Amino acid sequence: MGEKWESQHFLLDLPGKWECSWIALDREEPVGFVIASIKPEGLHVHRITVSSAYHRRGLGTKLLQQVARCALQRGIPTVTLRVAAQNKGAIEFYHRLGFHQQLANAELLDLVIAAQTLLGPRRLRQ
Repeated sequence: MGEKWESQHFLLDLPGKWECSWIALDREEPVGFVIASIKPEGLHVHRITVSSAYHRRGLGTKLLQQVARCALQRGIPTVTLRVAAQNKGAIEFYHRLGFHQQLANAELLDLVIAAQTLLGPRRLRQ
C-alpha cells in the first residue's frame, strides 16, 4: 500500500523524526511503532503499525497520542497521515479518532486532525 519502505527509509534522517517516533514493547519485544516527522502541513505520520495480537487494545491510539504530544510541544497544531484507500479498517480507525479527509485520489487518502483532538477529554491519557 502506497510507497514501499526499504531499510533506507527507516534510517532516513527527517526533521523531528528521532524525537517524534516511538516503538511499543511488551516484555522487550516490539509490538508496534510509529514513525513521524515535521512537514509544512503538520507532524506527519509516515508509518504506524501494531501487531495483530495487540489490535483493539488501544495501542494504536496511544502511539498517535504520543505523536500529538510531540506536535503540541513543538507548536505544531496538526497531525497528518496518508492511508491507502483500500485499507478500510485503518480508515475506520482514523475516522473514529477524529481524522478527516483533506485530499483523496483513487489510491490514497490524506487525513488530518488537530493534535489537541487526539488528546481531548474523551481520549485515554498516559
